[in-house]
Amino acid sequence: MWILWDNSKSVGPTTFKNQVRPFLKSLINSPQLNVGPDGTHIGILTFSTQAQTRVLLKLGEIKSPVALNNYLDSLRYIDVRGDGTRTGMALKLVDEKFNVSSPRNYRPDVSDVVLILTDGQPIRRKDEDNFGDKYKSNSDGEELLAKDRAQSLRDKNVTVVGLAVGSEATLSKFGKKIKEWTTEGKYFETSKDRLHSVMKELISASCIDPGQCGCSGAITAKVFRAAQGGKAVINWEVPTLKCASGRQAVIKSTDVQPPGVSPPAAFGVGNHTVTYTYDYRRGTKVVRLQCPIKINVTACQCPGVVRVNAELAGGSKTVFVSWTIPEPNCPATLSSVSPPKAGNGNGRYPIGKYDVRYNYEHSSASGSFSLNCPVKITIEGKCGGVRFGASQVCCCGAVHERKDGYDCCGFRYYDTRIQRCEDFSYTLVNI
Repeated sequence: MWILWDNSKSVGPTTFKNQVRPFLKSLINSPQLNVGPDGTHIGILTFSTQAQTRVLLKLGEIKSPVALNNYLDSLRYIDVRGDGTRTGMALKLVDEKFNVSSPRNYRPDVSDVVLILTDGQPIRRKDEDNFGDKYKSNSDGEELLAKDRAQSLRDKNVTVVGLAVGSEATLSKFGKKIKEWTTEGKYFETSKDRLHSVMKELISASCIDPGQCGCSGAITAKVFRAAQGGKAVINWEVPTLKCASGRQAVIKSTDVQPPGVSPPAAFGVGNHTVTYTYDYRRGTKVVRLQCPIKINVTACQCPGVVRVNAELAGGSKTVFVSWTIPEPNCPATLSSVSPPKAGNGNGRYPIGKYDVRYNYEHSSASGSFSLNCPVKITIEGKCGGVRFGASQVCCCGAVHERKDGYDCCGFRYYDTRIQRCEDFSYTLVNI
């Protein structure tokens, strides 16, 4: 926003100090105007005589409202006053700063505003530049220059806001002309002692866009379904527009792809995208913003069958084995282990084959299901390089059929009932 500030002699030091400067400070402090690094940037151009019509503060040179207020407090009327009202020259200077169509002048996608604050009709002294033969008339040349430059600004989609200040009698002389220069609906009138009465309307007229907007709400969703299940039902938050200034964007149109999809909806395994497209008005143009919802559906499953293989040494009844407890690739709670003794992921096992199952429960907003992660244990015996099974025994490097109630103890069986070694009463057959 460029503020074109009339400091002709008709303003006077008292009005400058007690009305105009406090008014500008209130304007800068307005939460709705949102002056700041990421909000409205301010530039100030004073106009009176040709010599005193100049840029006081470059656009965005000071971005802090506090620092801007301090700057205004440092200004003295005597340093900016002049015997003239070069409104046309002021508009010419600011028009030359907008060399392309708004909003591509200072910040992309941000509209530009010029605020004219004046208390009288344009006046040029005879010895000052007229900026072309078209404007050489001393009576209405400056007025015509102002009219042409204001039109040039509007042609670039710059919003021109006019605030004419004065008594009813003086406003009747120049107010209509100021109104012709401004964007439709952006002209205001007030007296010097009632400047603050138009503050709200003036700010609303100047705040023509909500600032940069982005997507709010959830933008990703990762869910799981059972490996052998169908589709997962997913709910999500429809994204909305959140604007930097805190103002709400005026949405012109919306679109969603795939057509007709709305939460909750069912999706199969894989990656899916639901895209919400918003066209909203920002200043003088319509901006398009896409808000994608990224959905990933993953089959919840175990890492595969965990297989444990071990050999039983000759003369031993059991062997100790351990394994990594299998866990599914989704958040799940271990509900039980079968058999329970395998809960720690280890144990002693004799020759044979054993199945262990870890039972899990998954629960989420998209559904609940159970899954079992298996462990298969195989224990084999080996005696003198020969494998033997659960019905056999390895005695002194040879495989024999196992006899109930006896253990291997060298060349004789140890009778566990009488707890001593006995001579064989039958013939052991070598395998």
